[in-house]
Amino acid sequence: MLRLSAALLLLPAPGVAAPAAPSPAPAQLWQGLRQAADMPECLLPLLALGLALGAQAGRLWALILAGLGAGLLVAPLTGEAVAVLALAAGIPAAALVALRPTGAPTALRAALALILPALAMTALFHASPAPPLLLALGAYLLAGLAITAAALLSRGLQHAAATPWGPIALRIGASWLTAILALLLAFSLRPL
Repeated sequence: MLRLSAALLLLPAPGVAAPAAPSPAPAQLWQGLRQAADMPECLLPLLALGLALGAQAGRLWALILAGLGAGLLVAPLTGEAVAVLALAAGIPAAALVALRPTGAPTALRAALALILPALAMTALFHASPAPPLLLALGAYLLAGLAITAAALLSRGLQHAAATPWGPIALRIGASWLTAILALLLAFSLRPL
C-alpha cells in the first residue's frame, strides 16, 4: 500500500501534463486523494484498521462509512491535537494484530471501524470549513482503498495455510506499523 501511495504521489497532477486548463472537478478529486496520502496521521491509522479487520472488513463497511462521515462533520470543530489522537488510536489497532493475528472480538472490531475512520477524516480536515464535495470524495476514496488493501493483505496472510510464514509476516508487518505510529506520536508530542 505504501508503494501505491508513493506511486500516486509521483504521478503528475491532472493539469500538469495537459496543455489546456483542467476542469476543477478532477483537480479537486486528485487533491483529496493526494492530501489524504500525504498525511501519515490519516493514512497509517486506516492501514492499521484494515489489518485489524482482515476478513471482517466487508461486514463493517456501514460503520466505516459512518465514521468517515462523522469525522468530516466534526472536523471544523477540532484543532490540530486531533492528528495526535488519530496516531494514538492507530497504535492499539496495529498492536492488536501484532499480538493476536487471528482476530479481535467483534465488538472491538466494530468500535475500531467507527472510531479510526472518524479520527482520520477529522485529522485530515481539522479546523477548516466544510471541504468541497469532490475533495472529500477523493479523501474517502483513498481511505477506502487503504482499508481494503490492508484488509485483503491481512486476509491473504492469515489464510496462507500452505505456508507457515503468512501469519508470521502479518505479525511482523503489524509490529512495524505499530512502531512507526509510536515514533510519529513521539515526534508529534515532543516539545519544540
